[in-house]
Amino acid sequence: MKKQSWYLRENFIYFLAIVSPVISYIVILVNRKKWQHVKYIEYLFFSTITLSIKILGFVSKKLELAVLLTIAVIYFIKKWSKK
Repeated sequence: MKKQSWYLRENFIYFLAIVSPVISYIVILVNRKKWQHVKYIEYLFFSTITLSIKILGFVSKKLELAVLLTIAVIYFIKKWSKK
């Protein structure tokens, strides 16, 4: 198996997504053909989640609370409906 470049390794992608989600989007989109589709979607999903959390830091506390409560309610409704 061919050794991956340092900027394509899983730990680096996760670190980059936490520190700077926008830059991680660029790295992921430029190198999307070097990963399997499932890994590519996983990295993209993680970057999207971290970006949304960082964006919530710029909105007011009332809106942040409303968004988090909405997400929690949707999560529990989906979990409850699967039973």
